[in-house]
Amino acid sequence: MKTKSTMVSYKKPYLEWFDQDLEPSRYRLSDFVRFTGTGSVSTMEHISQYLAQLGEIADEPALKVRLFPLSLSGLEI
Repeated sequence: MKTKSTMVSYKKPYLEWFDQDLEPSRYRLSDFVRFTGTGSVSTMEHISQYLAQLGEIADEPALKVRLFPLSLSGLEI
C-alpha cells in the first residue's frame, strides 16, 4: 500500500489559471476530428484543422491549450 507521500498525483500539463478561462456563453464546443498519429494526416494539418474547428475562440491561448486533448485519440495520457 502506498502512502500519500509516495503516491503519484495527476498534474495537468498546463498552468492552473487556464481552467479559469471560460468559453463564451453562446459558444458550442464542436466534435473535434480526432488525431491518432497514424494515417496520412500530419501533425501540422491536424493543428490547422483543430484551430479552424475552434472558431471564435482560436485566439484564446488558455482555451486552445485546455481543449487540445479533446482532439486526440488513441493516446495514453
